Amino acid sequence: MKQYLLNKAHSWGLKVFCRCGSNGFLHDMSIASDSSLEIKNGFGYIRADVVLKLFEESLKHQGHKVFFDNYLRKNN
Repeated sequence: MKQYLLNKAHSWGLKVFCRCGSNGFLHDMSIASDSSLEIKNGFGYIRADVVLKLFEESLKHQGHKVFFDNYLRKNN
């Protein structure tokens, strides 16, 4: 699903959310869509819900601490 991204150099693109390890390797990813954020016990705050979705099954009941930054981070 292509989205219009206001104030970006390329106005049309995809929003991709990724889960990476501390070593920088990609472990999981999700492409944004209308139904991609169906969370059972979501916070109602899109950034937190994206993180919950990416970690929903892989780290369930394992006692990990998860930290995240602004998901609009620019990669060069």
